[in-house]
Amino acid sequence: MNLLEPTDEASGEVLFVNFNQDCTSLAVGTKKGFKLYSFNNLDELEVIHHNDTDDIRIIERLFSSSLVALVTISSPRKLKVCHFKKGTEICNYSYSNTILAVKLNRQRLVVCLVESLYIHNIRDMKVLHTIRDTPPNPAGLCVLSTSNEHNFLAYPGSSSIGEVQIFDALNLVGSIIDKILRVLVVSGEGILYILDLEPVEGGDCTLVKTHSLLDNEESINNSRSKDPPETLTDSPTVRGPFQPDSEQRSGLIASDSQQDYENDFPPMAP
Repeated sequence: MNLLEPTDEASGEVLFVNFNQDCTSLAVGTKKGFKLYSFNNLDELEVIHHNDTDDIRIIERLFSSSLVALVTISSPRKLKVCHFKKGTEICNYSYSNTILAVKLNRQRLVVCLVESLYIHNIRDMKVLHTIRDTPPNPAGLCVLSTSNEHNFLAYPGSSSIGEVQIFDALNLVGSIIDKILRVLVVSGEGILYILDLEPVEGGDCTLVKTHSLLDNEESINNSRSKDPPETLTDSPTVRGPFQPDSEQRSGLIASDSQQDYENDFPPMAP
């Protein structure tokens, strides 16, 4: 949850709070850096890492790995991907507008801007697809499934009517659901929960609809010929050691069979 509006200046100490994908840790971004907490002991949260260098407006950790994605107040258009245990920056990308949200799973990293979304391959951070000219989304409302099998991205399909765009982030095709849009949650089993949140302090959160994304698979597959992945013409600027066409040589992200979330991840070349 980003506690800083896109046009606001930092007025409080805590700017961002969020769980990782399996809810085993909590990330907190502040004006003075960020902290990662473990839930091994609920009586007293354990600080597993802290960094006091930057003003963090967005921080996302990849499961229980050492990979974190960071956006600062001072550079709101730049995404930094870091290995926090080694204190190293793996790479950074610059975008054309303020980054409003970042979402991660084991296969994809999604960056949400006000009118576009960038989908990266998390193994080498290559931009695979860009969804352009989306309806204005100043809140950065989007959600990415944590499932490897059901790798869906949901985001607003309209700024005037209740429309949700569902995008298959693995096969890069999309479809639309017409429902009221306030809060989106995607489960690892491929279920989309659409909730109505009262826009007042302490407002109720009401479940409006549950939708099986797997039931929508036929419409997604049928749309492939109508909406093929577009060719990227103005990709974000990248700074870092990645070689876009050489995943194995970079050795930054391990395959699923190699992943060990208790150890340093991703493995990095010396």
